[in-house]
Amino acid sequence: MDVEVGSSKARRAIFAGCLIGALLLIAQAAWVWRANADIDTQNLGSIARGTQLVPGNADAWDRLGRFRQWNFASPDPAAAVRDYQRAVRDLPISSYYWIDLATAYEQTGNVGKANDAFERAGAEYPTSAEVAWQYGNFLLREHQVQKGLREVHRAVAGDPALIPLAISRIWISTHDVNALLDRALPRTTNAYFQALDFFLSMHDANSSLTVWTRLTKLDQPFALVNAFPFLDALIAADRGADATKVWLEAIHAS
Repeated sequence: MDVEVGSSKARRAIFAGCLIGALLLIAQAAWVWRANADIDTQNLGSIARGTQLVPGNADAWDRLGRFRQWNFASPDPAAAVRDYQRAVRDLPISSYYWIDLATAYEQTGNVGKANDAFERAGAEYPTSAEVAWQYGNFLLREHQVQKGLREVHRAVAGDPALIPLAISRIWISTHDVNALLDRALPRTTNAYFQALDFFLSMHDANSSLTVWTRLTKLDQPFALVNAFPFLDALIAADRGADATKVWLEAIHAS
């Protein structure tokens, strides 16, 4: 009889413990749900409240910083810097949080800390084309052209879809077709034909001829049809001698 009573008390104690644990889990889940609901809104006050409910959530702080930095009505990059600092403190291995912090530093005029944050992003994710692209553009904006070109080259090597943007961005920064070809673009017919298309769209025959000359020196075959737009542009510009030369070189390359 004593054994049965003891067993009954033990069962009740276990049940009570399980019930308390379940209630705590439910309360915690409700707390997190409320925090996430606040963070996922488009209201500054709600997002800020959500970050306070889950203060160790780096993504929440980053989201709050983005909202403050890019708020069309009243941007506050200085406050965004503080939010991004919380994000990288809570999750320092995220290159994306470091990039966000770097852009906010730059926006507030703190170029030195922006550079440090970009470098930290690169250290956390050295193979990221996105990190190299963002850092390269920052360096070009700061007139650190050679270093910027190296970063852009790393970016387009990792993600060739960035090549058209790289061509236009570097041309705006340098107006140097040789710098574009030598230090930024990969030495491929695909990259050089995109550069050729860019200069044709600008009706810049001289830069187009420079690209074409470098293209033929790659010693990489390409389809003859790829040269047709350039030939048409040279003929339209009444540059018959150049058109003849390009035609013969295109036949040889194809």
